[in-house]
Amino acid sequence: MVALALTIGPHVFAQQPATNPLIAPTQAAPGPSAGQAQQAAPVETVQNGQQQVQLIFSTWARYCARGPTEQSSEVGAKQVCFTAADGHLKSGEKLVIALLIEPVGSDTKLLRVTLPLGVALVPGARMVIDEKDAMTAPYVVCLPKNGCMADYKADADLIEKLKNGRGLAIQAFDKGKPISFTLPLTGFAKAYEGPAGDPTGSQEGLSSELH
Repeated sequence: MVALALTIGPHVFAQQPATNPLIAPTQAAPGPSAGQAQQAAPVETVQNGQQQVQLIFSTWARYCARGPTEQSSEVGAKQVCFTAADGHLKSGEKLVIALLIEPVGSDTKLLRVTLPLGVALVPGARMVIDEKDAMTAPYVVCLPKNGCMADYKADADLIEKLKNGRGLAIQAFDKGKPISFTLPLTGFAKAYEGPAGDPTGSQEGLSSELH
């Protein structure tokens, strides 16, 4: 578990039951992008109890920072790069986060997904790329200020699918009902292959997306 990623998590999650189908968002709304000019970000309408709410998707952003030595023997003092996007409410509350974690100089890469507290721990989180490449992983931890996190090994094949895919659906169960959030993969390849944002100059903007 990469400790640095745990320090850049979402606000405290409330239980947010949702039953949106696995669909690709087709609308757009302004969304923040760290170190970049603001771009149009897709939105999706999800069911929250008896109310419909808009889920706004941030653009993919990449940045690098130093990992803490005292908390993570895996990362140590090496540089760690992140490529991340999230789905959040208009209030800024995050309902889903996808975070590709890459310790520089290491072959171990992880794709971490974060869902709200209250999801069923079994069977874990299910990730589907373009409605065909499905993977399930157990939650590694649930934290009051972060939510429930599941890690997937991000090998070269998975990264290529993310670069060439259209949508990344993250699915789970909440109170016995399936929930699904689909993050658009448009912009992932550009962010992943482009220069990393300045972790000092863009930290405030990135923090607003990942906290």
